[in-house]
Amino acid sequence: MGVDATLYAQGDVSDAELDAANKYLSERLRGAPGGGYGNGLWLGRSEDDLPDRIEFDTLDRYYGPGYERGDWPTIYGYIVTLRAALPSCTVHYGPDSEWDNLPEVTDESLAETWEHFLGPHGADYRIRP
Repeated sequence: MGVDATLYAQGDVSDAELDAANKYLSERLRGAPGGGYGNGLWLGRSEDDLPDRIEFDTLDRYYGPGYERGDWPTIYGYIVTLRAALPSCTVHYGPDSEWDNLPEVTDESLAETWEHFLGPHGADYRIRP
């Protein structure tokens, strides 16, 4: 069993804003829509009594230093598009094993992940002996 990527927005989002964000994402992202929300929706409200959390079902493995399994360029695209779709929210990314305490995505954290991805250890999992 692998570690999945977890991505969510945190903030006060009306139903109309959620609908508009789903429309925005569906017009810009390719591939199958998120697996958990049906009807072609990428985003859904948390089912864990967290009313201010909007979940994004990536269907991807987590990518980060020490766990270079997910498709970072695709995950990055999801993150920046979600930030644009819900600009009043903070966006959080990390492994599903840390679901309740994911760090907020910042420009600095994105740059650090890109630096790792492009550096000598960015594909360690794929090129291991």
